[in-house]
Amino acid sequence: MIVCGDFNNTAFSYVYKKIKGDLKDTFKVAGNGFGRTYNFKFFPMRIDFILVDKAFSINGFKTYNVQYSDHYPVMATLSLP
Repeated sequence: MIVCGDFNNTAFSYVYKKIKGDLKDTFKVAGNGFGRTYNFKFFPMRIDFILVDKAFSINGFKTYNVQYSDHYPVMATLSLP
């Protein structure tokens, strides 16, 4: 299973923890830095997530620094064993 999208909440929120459950956060596994996904002018915010179940291996994670909206695009590279 893959769950991805704009949660409008941080990784410390009840909403994130409830949705995440036993899923793996691709940024925590393969990302780096602050993981900014939202263009908030005061500090970096990560409110967009890609979560996967344990069937997937997480090979990479990238946030693209392009402004097509108030969110930055994110991509996870996954594989199945």
